[in-house]
Formats: sequence, structure tokens, C-alpha cells
Amino acid sequence: MDFIKTHRLPDDQYYKETIPKKNIYLHHTVGGSAVSTFNWWMQDPLKIGVAYIVERTGDIYEVFDPLYWCHHLGLKTLDNKQHNQESIGIELASEGALIKRDDKLYAFDGKQLVHDQSVDLGYQWRGFQYFDAYEDKQVKSTIVLVNYLCDRFSIPKNTVAGEKTRFDYPLVDFSGVLTHCNVRSDKTDLNPSFPFNTLFNE
Repeated sequence: MDFIKTHRLPDDQYYKETIPKKNIYLHHTVGGSAVSTFNWWMQDPLKIGVAYIVERTGDIYEVFDPLYWCHHLGLKTLDNKQHNQESIGIELASEGALIKRDDKLYAFDGKQLVHDQSVDLGYQWRGFQYFDAYEDKQVKSTIVLVNYLCDRFSIPKNTVAGEKTRFDYPLVDFSGVLTHCNVRSDKTDLNPSFPFNTLFNE
């Protein structure tokens, strides 16, 4: 696969430990571009980040080798470190959940949505009905990347449907592809508009 490697985290911003991988976690950035997300991580003294950021255009940024690891889950449990070590994180550049006010959609920072595509789920999901849309090229690149990583690291092509979380589903021994909201009840990434049924079709 072709990755953009112009933005790489320095060695002291992630852990250069080669831990066997059993999961891939999908996130969205709740922010602007892939580069702005990278720049945010660079300002953070904590080792927080993921190996890949998928831009809205479909371009994939590899910010460190997925052999290594970084904090990206933020679980309030004793096994948080282990889950981070054993997983590969992927972020989709997205404003995430949106708030409707005066017939306009606003991002988390109170600014009106810049991007012209949004999703109305038609129902409340984790407190939100509207989301910044995942772009078609971005979704396609994410699916290709997930399949590539599953093959490279021998991660089973399994996923968990719906809102099930590790608190009501036995995910401790699960190996496959999950989203941040599968392990955090306070998260909305990824939202239900992502076509999970096509995740292993590329």
C-alpha cells in the first residue's frame, strides 16, 4: 500500500515495543484535517496517537510503524495499557458529532460545519442525531487499510455489530476490528453511518 510518510511522530512520542497485535480500532478525529490532528499530537507531551490517519480525500498518513504502539483508547481499567499495546489505531479525519441550532450544524468547538456533507441518522444515537459525513474515498481507503493490516498481522476479519461495549459483551478475549465506541460508552466514533457491512469486502 501507498502511505504518506511526511508527518512522522518522533521516537519519544510512541513506544518502540513490538507487541503482537490482536485488534484494530477505528476512531474519528473530532477535528479538522489529518495534518492538524498530527500537529495536535506533536504538542501533547503524552504518548497519544494512532499509527494511521485517513484524510477526507482518501490519503492515508502513516505516522509511525504499526509494529509499535501508542495510547489511543483511554480505558478506565487496569488493562488499558495491554489493550493499547495489542491494537492498531486508525483515525478518520472528521468533525464527528454535530449540534443543530437555528437550522445550522455546528461542530464540537461551536463553529459552523465547514464541510458540506453531513449525516442525519433520523434518531438519537449516544445523544446526537447529526454527524460529519465520512467521505466515500475516505471510507474506501479505510476498508482497504483494514484488510491490509488484518492480512499483515494475522488479525481475524471479525467485528462486533451495534453498540455493544466491553461492559456488556465479552470483548476481553475478542480479536478483530472494533471501534472506539465498542469500548467507551462516552464515545461516538465511529457512528452508525459507516458501512460496517462492507468492511471486509475489498
